[in-house]
Amino acid sequence: TRQMVLLLAAVIAFISVQFRLNAMHSDAGMDFFHFWAVPVAVEQGKASSIYTEDGRAALGSEFQRIAAGNPNDMFAKAARQWPVWDTTATPALYCVASPLRALPYDQSLAMFRYASVLAGLVSIYLLACRVHGLPVAVALLLAGFLYQYSNALVSDLRVGNINHFQFLSIAVAACICGEGQGR
Repeated sequence: TRQMVLLLAAVIAFISVQFRLNAMHSDAGMDFFHFWAVPVAVEQGKASSIYTEDGRAALGSEFQRIAAGNPNDMFAKAARQWPVWDTTATPALYCVASPLRALPYDQSLAMFRYASVLAGLVSIYLLACRVHGLPVAVALLLAGFLYQYSNALVSDLRVGNINHFQFLSIAVAACICGEGQGR
């Protein structure tokens, strides 16, 4: 019976997460766009300054021009949302994200979203099971619930931001801090 409960919880969590990912297949990942495009612009020598107003406007214009050739493409949809770039992340974040430029935009975005979900699921497991001692089935049901009803998790996936990875760092820190307290 315990295995059946675990299996059912896993199926519910899987369906919940997959439903969310399928529902956002047309969302262009407006925040992720910068993580992907800044390294592309740097590699192509088009990014003399990504932090000045002139540099942001020039990058926006250049990528708008590129996007005009692919009106139905996911990249084009994302680029059209940024006529002037909003590059406020640390240079380290753009460096860490630079391997994503090796794939076409839509594939990179899908991979980033799956990695985000994995980070979110591991975070929920760590906090529920390792920190609070709850059964894995409860963590899976919680994950299914959160991916259906948490605007924070769903919005982060839709725009392609890094909050899932920040959530993971907090969960890992909670586990480390909890180890010294007999948990």
